[in-house]
Amino acid sequence: QLDALFLRTQQQQQWCRTAEQQQQQAEDNCQQQQQLEQQIAQQQQQEQLEKQLLWHIEQQLRDLQSTLAQQQQLTTQSAETLRHTLQPDQPCMVCGSTTHPYVDAHGLALAKQLLAHSEQLVQQTLEKQAQQRQKHQQQYDALLLSRHQHQQQQQQQRVLTEQQQQHQQLAEPDWPDRSLSVLDQLL
Repeated sequence: QLDALFLRTQQQQQWCRTAEQQQQQAEDNCQQQQQLEQQIAQQQQQEQLEKQLLWHIEQQLRDLQSTLAQQQQLTTQSAETLRHTLQPDQPCMVCGSTTHPYVDAHGLALAKQLLAHSEQLVQQTLEKQAQQRQKHQQQYDALLLSRHQHQQQQQQQRVLTEQQQQHQQLAEPDWPDRSLSVLDQLL
């Protein structure tokens, strides 16, 4: 009987040590959780700033595209109107030149090249914006992954806390009295 009581006492002491270790681990996990929560808060702020920046960039791009389209249309209309009024060997109303290169096919080809160059610049800007959008999306995806991992850690923390509470109940100060009363009942 004393051997059984001694063995039970040793087991409960081992449980106490295990509970203390788990409590320390739970405290460490709590600190890690707080750090992760701070990181998530910072990442959420960064995400919000990036979303705002992306929205502004997209708005600027839309404005640029609209302005470019308007300028192209005005330039084309104005140039076409002016070209129709030009007469060979007569001075231009704008520059005074008597040579009118844009009236002939070569001039039109040059104008088309300029227009193509402008369109190429717009396309390059669009591609840069798409790359920035992709980068922001990757950062957002990383943030979501981090948040998911944090939620998993919180779940693990809850499980550890439950286990720790169970071990603490076993390691309460009156456990020797309970053990003796249980042994008395068994005898």
